[in-house]
Amino acid sequence: MATTVSRRAVARTIAAKLIAEPSESKKWLAMGAAYLVQRGQVDRAEQLVQDIARELLIQDGQLAASVRSAHILTDDVRTQLEAFLQTKTGATEVSLSETVEPELLSGFVVTTPDYELNTTARAKLRQLNTLET
Repeated sequence: MATTVSRRAVARTIAAKLIAEPSESKKWLAMGAAYLVQRGQVDRAEQLVQDIARELLIQDGQLAASVRSAHILTDDVRTQLEAFLQTKTGATEVSLSETVEPELLSGFVVTTPDYELNTTARAKLRQLNTLET
């Protein structure tokens, strides 16, 4: 009888292997992809990635966050944002993936495996519009 292994258990194992064997990261990520293919769950790749990111934070204090901003972040803002994320999540190391999206008007959107912080003018305008209707 085949044993079913949950996506979160796979994520825990992959995260542990990525921490223990960083030079083998491609191998472990390929195994995660194979797990999804074998179970016909390729559409859940983003969920597996988020689960692995969550486990890296839990197991090793590594936080991967994406930042979408209206303008390029200054070094000062980047440093403040990293410190804020460390305080809020308990991370010892923060890695930011940054993209500029002028249509946000101002501010930024920070996405972590568990949270999203949206300080953009676009979001504030949307909130105001909702209050008026």
